[in-house]
Amino acid sequence: MMREQEFEILLQKSESSSLDFKSCQYEITKDVDNVNVSKFVKDIISFSNTIRTETAFIVIGVSINEDGTKELVGLDKNVDDSIFQEKVKNKVFPIPNFLYYTVHHKDKAFGIIEIPINKYSEPISPTIKLKGLEPGKIYFRRGSSNSEATGREIIMINKWLESLPEEMNKNSLSNEISMILSDITSMKFPLSKSLAYILQVAEKYDLIDLKEFCKNELIGWWDKTQNDNEFKMLSYRTTDVVVSPHTVEINPYHNLDSVGMIRELLKLDGFYQKRFLFPQPISELENIRNRIYENPNTTLVILKMPASEIFKNGQFENLTLRIYANRDNIESIYNGIRQEIIDKLLK
Repeated sequence: MMREQEFEILLQKSESSSLDFKSCQYEITKDVDNVNVSKFVKDIISFSNTIRTETAFIVIGVSINEDGTKELVGLDKNVDDSIFQEKVKNKVFPIPNFLYYTVHHKDKAFGIIEIPINKYSEPISPTIKLKGLEPGKIYFRRGSSNSEATGREIIMINKWLESLPEEMNKNSLSNEISMILSDITSMKFPLSKSLAYILQVAEKYDLIDLKEFCKNELIGWWDKTQNDNEFKMLSYRTTDVVVSPHTVEINPYHNLDSVGMIRELLKLDGFYQKRFLFPQPISELENIRNRIYENPNTTLVILKMPASEIFKNGQFENLTLRIYANRDNIESIYNGIRQEIIDKLLK
């Protein structure tokens, strides 16, 4: 994923065989006659087939004026990376390697299509007829525009692809993971943002286990809490909390720290210590964590949950329980998720 500083450097460059600016998003979602899809596919094919030594980028949300100056318009609408991938995969061969994501700059969002150098078995060409695209034809970037390759140009593109090292794809993945690990270990971004990007990378390289992990972290593990094996698998999301069907009023003038508050709660009838799995989406856990840090006087977080989410026998099906957790509990869970992400990436 591009950092804002890298985006600023990109804005200073002119359009070329590895860079294109577009003022508006590709209108591909309701494109009945595939005219806009064809333009998008041609752009992806052309950049992928272009002989170059650096990653190519299509930047969406930047308008170029007649005098060459750039106007930062921002995205008029966003499209999910999976939709872009879907629009290409059945229309060309080989399947091109690219990634779509957004970057924020000066309170605006911009779309980035990143097209790395990739070793393909042959130049990418359309497999079906689309407006401006003929099956079997080879398209590439000639300067700052797309063009159909001539015989000699096709030979040069083939030679370039053959010259690329076999480890090109693996090296690209390693580089991306190294960047992600750097961001996570430095705690530069919230984990929710890092996970969203890791999911895009996992989809790009078809890393099935990593995709599943990221999706569950982003939407929550609610359906995994009832299975003993999965409970153990998610041990990084578990910690000892106090569980009770009762509500307790906390004196705002008490002089106990959060650990002391937990000890006092356990002295009360109907309050029990239990190993609890936090199944919430990572964004929800971050909100809880932020609330604690924004208010230094917060000693406990009280969460309400149906008892059926905690107990498996159905005995307390209609009962609502309170989960009493302190700052250490939440921080332990958050750091546990961070470490699990690192472990998954290293694998």
